[in-house]
Amino acid sequence: MSKEQRDGIPDPIKRRVRQRCGYGCVICGAPIYEYDHIIEWSIVKKHEAENITLLCPQHHSEKTKGLLTKEQVVRANSKPFALQEGNNPPLNLNFEGNKASLKVGSLTFINEDVGFGAQLVPILIDGIPLVNIKLVSSKYLISMILFDRYNFPILKAVDNELIFRNDLFDVEMKANRLIIREAAGKILIEMVFKPPNEIIFRRGHLFCNGVEILVTKEGFKVINTNNTFRGTGIFNGPIGLMIGHPQYERGIMAIPKVDRYKNISS
Repeated sequence: MSKEQRDGIPDPIKRRVRQRCGYGCVICGAPIYEYDHIIEWSIVKKHEAENITLLCPQHHSEKTKGLLTKEQVVRANSKPFALQEGNNPPLNLNFEGNKASLKVGSLTFINEDVGFGAQLVPILIDGIPLVNIKLVSSKYLISMILFDRYNFPILKAVDNELIFRNDLFDVEMKANRLIIREAAGKILIEMVFKPPNEIIFRRGHLFCNGVEILVTKEGFKVINTNNTFRGTGIFNGPIGLMIGHPQYERGIMAIPKVDRYKNISS
């Protein structure tokens, strides 16, 4: 293998390929994919976006073994599955067990099922749970909805099935890490999925109804009110941060009133 190949495909070229392919395998739309040189690297010996496509591990293996022809890949590359269908197939999250953990920056929210079922809602804005995890009989069911700064949903999960919009600027899966960008070099959210029971919001922004939460490795900050939450505290209860109404007595942090839109970052 040559040094050029070991250096990998440049990031700008990868992004162009992802955008063109609808962030999934061009044949089946699967959001877990590999970069494939349509005309083999051994022949072209260079990285060109027009000669690179996305294939899921199965279809990549089939192409390598001769069970999928180059012509079939070229046809699929001209009409990627996700763009033709309007969305990617759901990504199944392999979560299970009787303990749920969600980390936002440096803060970890945890809840456990001790035999009666349990629910974890780490962030609740105007009664909307951005993440909702239910634990019942060792079943771990996660539902999620994330918005962009204009309050349009960009990502949804229902009972462990994750779907994201494929008309976004950039969506990238790196192993178990999902990165959604709203512009070049501008990360909207970076998440890590760690089966069997942990999700991490590493960095980015959480938006909902005019509220903006900035997530960094140190913790998170509600931009509208300048409230900052740091530390490694663990909360064992159903609800964490609540903003707006309705209010719940069992939340560990509550911000009843937020000056909407006033301090939303540009």
